[in-house]
Amino acid sequence: MTQLLITILCAALLICSNVAFGFQSAGPSHLAVSSHLLRSHPPSSSTHQILATKQIFSRRQTIRFLSSDQVEDNDPSIKIVKKKDDTLFDLKTTLFLVGGQSLLIGIAAGFAKMFNIPNFGLGPDINLNLSALQQGFLMALPMGGLAALLDQVEDKFPALQDVTKATHKSVLALLGGNFKPLLGLIIAIALGFAAGFGEEMLFRGVLQYGLAAKVGTAASLVVASLIFGALHAVTPLYALLAGVASVYFGYLYLSFGNLAVPIYAHALYDVGALYYAHWTVSQLSDEEQSELASM
Repeated sequence: MTQLLITILCAALLICSNVAFGFQSAGPSHLAVSSHLLRSHPPSSSTHQILATKQIFSRRQTIRFLSSDQVEDNDPSIKIVKKKDDTLFDLKTTLFLVGGQSLLIGIAAGFAKMFNIPNFGLGPDINLNLSALQQGFLMALPMGGLAALLDQVEDKFPALQDVTKATHKSVLALLGGNFKPLLGLIIAIALGFAAGFGEEMLFRGVLQYGLAAKVGTAASLVVASLIFGALHAVTPLYALLAGVASVYFGYLYLSFGNLAVPIYAHALYDVGALYYAHWTVSQLSDEEQSELASM
């Protein structure tokens, strides 16, 4: 048991340290995206304006988004609004972070083979079918509800505000300050499912499953969740929220007997939360984004 616990803990710490190092070069000290309760402030009243050109054709309005070098000012029917360049977005950094998160899948599979855990850490009864996807979607809804509830009381608790700032700072470095509808969705899906598979395989499929036979079901759930929370300790409350999320995912695994359910719940929640947070950050003013990036 001790060998298993120490090995997995060291490996997880190594991966988190590498990801944090990559993110540090872009701004945030940690990737505050996966396995936690993302919450977002409402759009600022001083929302920055984006470059749009509006043309009227047969009572229909067409909006085009142009960069600063594509502005056409010779048409009086076009209203030009200056758009800032998204200097906060670096695709290489984003791809590095998605790749780093994906490494957890291989690490979990490697530990599963080392300790004779079935199906590469996916559990003995894994079934990635449509029914599991539907169950995962439904099980992600309570997390969204809790996030919405915390958002309503955030102004009263500085610790919650710190969690949101840490989240927004990470999202700003991950996707930049301008809203990217398609690219943002693709990155949210890639990162969400990398976290859903990698973290659930490692913490539920390998650690929780491997310890259960030695210390019991309840103790294995607690140990896995404590480690999970500690590795997400962006702030003390952030670590607590991550630990609560881990207990929930572990409970889902025990209840359904199918790791696919917490995998899907984890992934779908992260996708939705990340995409919404990206939209929210894009609504901040230039000054607010600069202040956030300099934290």
